[in-house]
Amino acid sequence: MKNLISERLKLKSDDSEINTNFLTANPHLEGRNFLTNSKWDNLMKRVTFIAVLVMALESITYAQKSGGAAVNLGANIVQGLIVGSPSGTLYFGDNASHTIVKGAVAGSDTMVTVGGTDSRAVNFSVTGDGGQSVTVTVPGSATLTGSVSGSLTFTPSAGYNTSNSDQTGMTTVTSGNSYSLGGGSYSTKTIYIWLGGTLSSPSNAAPGSYSGNISISVAYTGL
Repeated sequence: MKNLISERLKLKSDDSEINTNFLTANPHLEGRNFLTNSKWDNLMKRVTFIAVLVMALESITYAQKSGGAAVNLGANIVQGLIVGSPSGTLYFGDNASHTIVKGAVAGSDTMVTVGGTDSRAVNFSVTGDGGQSVTVTVPGSATLTGSVSGSLTFTPSAGYNTSNSDQTGMTTVTSGNSYSLGGGSYSTKTIYIWLGGTLSSPSNAAPGSYSGNISISVAYTGL
């Protein structure tokens, strides 16, 4: 039967009777019901519609299924910045007693230089990741207060190198500028910041012990 239908049965154009010639050639089929042209067309239209509907539903099903995307992750970790303690107190006056004699003040009594051989200059270490730079901030001045009365003004000067005992090869530090620690990324490098400066003329200062402090900040640049 399937083969016969696939041969597209010849039916009368008015769809009312099965083609006589076909029945004559196939007498064993007489009395059986066959699809007329219109019924056949309607059937095929339905089959086609169902096929299209199934494909559409499959498309919708695929569109509704969950998906995903691979997102790359990454991080760079550098060691924390370590700032060491100062090597000592920055004293003015002569090297032995750190005393300034009023009325007999020498130029060197009120000035401690860095980058030379002045042993009164002090330093502190800065240790961090060699691939990074640090920004150094030095205040413009600081005040020393007298134990009896009065005050003195200190104007700092600074530089840095890679030695805590030798001031040669010093690079002058300008407040707010950035300086490389001088090594490869993720390596450990240390520089030393040296501090000196000038003390305001104590010729009119009251006798006494004067003290104060100055805070120098160091931070990774851009981190």
